Parts: sequence; C-alpha cells; structure tokens
Amino acid sequence: MKKKVLIWEVLGFLMVCTLGAIFHFIYEWTGKQTWAGFFSPVNESIWEHLKLLFFPVLIFSGIEYIWIRKDSKNFIAARITGTVLGMLAIVVLFYTYTGIVGNHYLWLDILTFFIGVLVTFLYTNYGMKRYREKTSTTMTALAVLILFFAAFVVFTYYPPHIGLFRDPVSTKFGIIE
Repeated sequence: MKKKVLIWEVLGFLMVCTLGAIFHFIYEWTGKQTWAGFFSPVNESIWEHLKLLFFPVLIFSGIEYIWIRKDSKNFIAARITGTVLGMLAIVVLFYTYTGIVGNHYLWLDILTFFIGVLVTFLYTNYGMKRYREKTSTTMTALAVLILFFAAFVVFTYYPPHIGLFRDPVSTKFGIIE
C-alpha cells in the first residue's frame, strides 16, 4: 500500500475520534432538534453511541475516497466491513467490561470507542491489501451501509425494546422528550 493511503488512514483515525467526540453533543447543542437525532446520539444507549463511529467514518470516507481512489483497491468494501467490525468491537467490549466490573465508567467507554475506531481503520488497511476488488463485494457492502444508515434513523424513533437500545440513565428507549 502506498504511503499516501497510510497517511490518510492515520488522519482518518484522528478525525473520526475528534468528530465522534463532537457528534456526541450535537443533539443537545441543537436544543434536541429531531433532525439532529438522525446522526447524533439522542440518549446514552449503546446503539445511539454507535452513531459516533458510523457517521464520522461515513463523512471522512467520502472525502478520503476522492483523494485515494487511484491508490487503493477494494476501499469501499474494506471500509464498510471495517466500520461494521468497529461497531461490533464497541458492543462486545462494552458488554464484556460492564459484565465483569458490574458498572460502566466514562474513561472505559471512551477507550472502547477509540478501540472501535482503531479496528475500523486497521481492518480497512487489511481489506485493501488482502482482497481484490469485485463489483459484487462492493455492492454487498453498500447494501450493508444503506441498511445500517436506515436502521440508525428508524431505531432512533422506533427502537426495539431490548437492552442495546435502552438508555441506562433514564431507562427509556429512543428519543427522550
């Protein structure tokens, strides 16, 4: 992989960590505007906090692709797969550590987020090196991206009543009015 791509991946890690921190507060900063809930957490549930990874990665990836598309192979499928794995890492790490210690701690939540972002970008590098680009793989990855995008929007307003979607602070689901 070319040095240019590696520089973009490191920059991406830093930008997504920064944007994720900013996105955490957008819903509150807008006075709890409904439209902000499309891409910003509306409560403290794990599901809502996955938006902190998903949407910043989506934004950064669009910009990055413009600059590295000629120097990368299988970028779209690798990045989408990496994003799903990063979100999975956040869920698994959060439930594992809270199950062990019996509580959640802000510093461990933040560390869990950083690890999820790291998984996303490490897998993207791996995926671009490992696999050759196929239209079917890219189309499948884009379908997964669209499904997650739709799920984030729909489940913000109509969440399933399971633990992943429950706000541990208020014990409510979805947008809290």
